[in-house]
Amino acid sequence: MDIDVWIKGLGSKFTYVAEEQGKIIGFGELEANGHIGRFYCHKDFQRKGIGKKILEQLESKAKALGIEKLFTEASSTAKPFFGSQNFIVVKQQEVERRGQKLINFIIEKKFNNY
Repeated sequence: MDIDVWIKGLGSKFTYVAEEQGKIIGFGELEANGHIGRFYCHKDFQRKGIGKKILEQLESKAKALGIEKLFTEASSTAKPFFGSQNFIVVKQQEVERRGQKLINFIIEKKFNNY
């Protein structure tokens, strides 16, 4: 992984970070097209509302920008969380990362911007 490329990529996105006592416990990023590029919650803070609060910030920013749909590629473990937040599965896909084949799900959530 090229850390410089990764850091530069963060600069072109809207990134929200949750921290506790100076420790990052979660983050999420929104791209201008509605794609959630990275979304993470530390294992010790899962099921405590951290992910939901981060997602609420992403949704609020998306609505303010006039984005009509959020979408991402969710892992099997992240899929239930997003499902609980009214995302729907568009399709299942197989991807290759560092020589490993993984299953993930393209999911989306549409807004009514009226």
